[in-house]
Amino acid sequence: MGIIYSIFGFILRLCYNICANNFIVALILFTLIAKLLMLPMGLSQQKSSAKIKKMQPEMDQIKKKYGANQQKYGEELQKLYQKYDYKMSAGCLPLLIQFPIIIGLFGVIYYPMTYVLNMSAQEVVDKAAGVLGGLTAGTDSYKLVETVANIDPVSYSASGTARGAEIVIAKAADLMDFDLFGVIDLSQTPSLAVFSWLWLIPLFAGLSAMLSGYVSTKLNGQQLSGMTKGMIFGMPIFSVVIAFSLPATIGFYWTVSSILQIGQSFLVKKLYSPEREERRIQARKEKERLEKLDRLRRFHEDDDLPEQGNSAETKPAAQGEKDKGGKNKGGKPAVSAPPAVKDDPDSRMPDRPVGEAAEEKELSRKQKKAEDRRRLRESREGKPKQQ
Repeated sequence: MGIIYSIFGFILRLCYNICANNFIVALILFTLIAKLLMLPMGLSQQKSSAKIKKMQPEMDQIKKKYGANQQKYGEELQKLYQKYDYKMSAGCLPLLIQFPIIIGLFGVIYYPMTYVLNMSAQEVVDKAAGVLGGLTAGTDSYKLVETVANIDPVSYSASGTARGAEIVIAKAADLMDFDLFGVIDLSQTPSLAVFSWLWLIPLFAGLSAMLSGYVSTKLNGQQLSGMTKGMIFGMPIFSVVIAFSLPATIGFYWTVSSILQIGQSFLVKKLYSPEREERRIQARKEKERLEKLDRLRRFHEDDDLPEQGNSAETKPAAQGEKDKGGKNKGGKPAVSAPPAVKDDPDSRMPDRPVGEAAEEKELSRKQKKAEDRRRLRESREGKPKQQ
């Protein structure tokens, strides 16, 4: 996780420098960048969900028919997956990729002195000891800073020691600005014993998480089953409880992340929806059908060209060298051409070669075409010349 922390710490540090050293504004920009980075994975999940929804009726039929035979049931499922080009990893892989990213985001936000200000463990511990005397004993903020101040710098780890303590230390040492709109100090920890504006942060974190889960479920076309309801309504309540024990910066990040998640859900739905994908597939099939019909039409047109060419050749022979008055060049009345000689197979026009598999069919077709051409020539040449 150290590499992930370093990468996201570098990005958050850039955002912090761009936003005039205001950590809250930098946090909003950083969360937006993180959501954009995870957008392709969200799109992949949406495609996977759409395929699952489309396969569900057939999956239910297979389960009903082969539920008792697990081997046959698995084989039929694999055939169904191949039919819809569905891969099991397509639904799990994005989640596996997002998990370390989310952990990395939390780590960077919990420990801004280490990953944003690039301070060493010794410097963090020294700053904690220096500001501890200025805090009110017994408060959650005091307990967090005390934990860091009493720890050995060698064993201090920015991935598991007093989460959020560095936020309090950085604010108390006047190293970073955590004020929201210059009014609410988000480095403080909300307390249920004392009412303050900080109560809004955990409440907004829970409500936004609940709304995000509900919107995502609806847009994906999923049913609100018992487990889904538990995830949508249970997890936000847990988030509210946790947000009351950490600096308000953490709850603020959860709120911003949930709001951006709602926007990402609508964007993914616009970029890819099951209905639009179904229309695209139908349009592609219709295009392929029309192209196939066009190829068949051109094939039959080309197939008729030899007969047309042969008819054109016999037309001058049937007319002879007649002039407009019906006489030949010598002024004598035009007479009919001599009777046609029986068709010679060697004089027939060669047809297109065909494969060996269709040899008999092609031979029959050639014989029929030769007979048709012979009858056409006889009809155009007319009766035999009289003596």
